[in-house]
Amino acid sequence: MTDVESWYKLDGATDDEINLLRNSISFKLPDLLLTFLKFSNGGEGELSVQPYNFVLDSINEIIETNSSGEIKDNYPNFMIIGGDGGGEYIALDVVTNEIVSLDMCNSDIAESRVVVASTIEQFFSLCGFDNSET
Repeated sequence: MTDVESWYKLDGATDDEINLLRNSISFKLPDLLLTFLKFSNGGEGELSVQPYNFVLDSINEIIETNSSGEIKDNYPNFMIIGGDGGGEYIALDVVTNEIVSLDMCNSDIAESRVVVASTIEQFFSLCGFDNSET
């Protein structure tokens, strides 16, 4: 994973943290997401499309957020992985594997769901990362 100058990188996740995340969910996570979390367990950087900013939550924050009743009730087919820093979640749609933004104030998925990238690979490319090195 190539460092991107605009990415505010945190220390990468340990294997124990990755296993904790895997054990907290009932679906298979994209390998590239796990690779990225090993590179930077949380962080922030530019996104070349709306919402133009990506704040990646740490594994502990991802687990905490997705185990809350509000998320389970209002966003059952999504795994929140972060936000834009200004009122939108960034999430993995576990049905389509798309990366989407969701309005935190509007739980009507039909109104608030906006596709940011059709795949996790495309998403990290939009963040400026070269996925060919993973």
